[in-house]
Amino acid sequence: MARTSKRRAKRRGGRAGARVRTSARSRPSRQWPSIIERLNHSPKRELRIRMGSPGSAQVTRCRLLAEWSNLEATTVGSTLILRLGSKA
Repeated sequence: MARTSKRRAKRRGGRAGARVRTSARSRPSRQWPSIIERLNHSPKRELRIRMGSPGSAQVTRCRLLAEWSNLEATTVGSTLILRLGSKA
């Protein structure tokens, strides 16, 4: 029985029992202006956002700090923590 499944797999061009590789589900890009707006209206005045990796959290932190002056941003691993700072 194993022989026939191997033969069939050869005809299909793959191994017997090989898994089909599916592309990773891509997440739509975050809309940072709306996230900052949500932060402005949150009672805690803090948001924690889980990023894909520590590197992407750090890069996003730098970009957000360059764009918004009233924002304090830190990273803990792959979590980006946003807080409202003083309006300067």
